[in-house]
Amino acid sequence: MIMLDKENRFNGNTVLAPEYVPSKKDQYEKIKKNKRNNKKKEKDRRLKKKFKTLGNILLIFVLGVTIITRYCIIYNMQKELNNVENKVAVLNKDSENLKVDLVKYSNLNTIEKQAKDNLHMVVPDKESAIYTDLSYNNFKENTNKNKNDKHKSLFKFFYKLKEMLI
Repeated sequence: MIMLDKENRFNGNTVLAPEYVPSKKDQYEKIKKNKRNNKKKEKDRRLKKKFKTLGNILLIFVLGVTIITRYCIIYNMQKELNNVENKVAVLNKDSENLKVDLVKYSNLNTIEKQAKDNLHMVVPDKESAIYTDLSYNNFKENTNKNKNDKHKSLFKFFYKLKEMLI
């Protein structure tokens, strides 16, 4: 077959790939681009490392503040506990002193001596003693009971009415 038109001489996959010889300028640009990429990656790595370090420092700071706060709370609670224990000890000591005084003043001999010396009382003899009958009811009866019964019956009525409506 003979080609008449030279325009479509190379068509399809019959074209041979030309031999490409890279120039020094292209190699220089490629090396420069690789160096820029490496510098950028190194800068990103350093930046990530700084952020990690800063994050760790911040975490340690927050943990330290939290621990110190907890110790302060525990210290204050211990201080309050010691104050309460001291107050309890003082109250126990006062209670013991009052018990001793009570035993001392509940002794009949002491009471009799106080009555004779300070109040100038004398022991009654049988002729000067007056006897009374305490079996008689000396107290007035409570009349509020009737009023309370009226109120209770009224409340019961309304309560039952409420229960029936519900």
